[in-house]
Amino acid sequence: MSPAKRVVIVDDEVLIAWHLRKICEDSGSQVVGVAHGVPSALKMILGEKPDYVLMDLRLGEQRDGVDVAREVLAKLPRTKFIFVTGSKENLSIARIESVKPQDIFIKPVPPAAITQALSK
Repeated sequence: MSPAKRVVIVDDEVLIAWHLRKICEDSGSQVVGVAHGVPSALKMILGEKPDYVLMDLRLGEQRDGVDVAREVLAKLPRTKFIFVTGSKENLSIARIESVKPQDIFIKPVPPAAITQALSK
């Protein structure tokens, strides 16, 4: 049996982050942290070095999830990003795709999709 996938969740909405945490834990993943903004996300991801980051695009700040992903990938290139966002505009999706995430999901996301993404 392989070790549990280590996951950090980044979403500025507390209820969504809680829901994603439950999905991850129910799938057998270990949630090593939850962040709601850019500074805390960077500190947590760089400190915990998770296998996966479930990342929202819009974080209610000047910088967003793509900015976080770029900074993390420059230091931890093996980190897998799964974007879970409500932003489905072409420019937003193109911006997300620029960091080559493992997956992009538009909210609301079926729990099975998250579980499957974490098994890759």
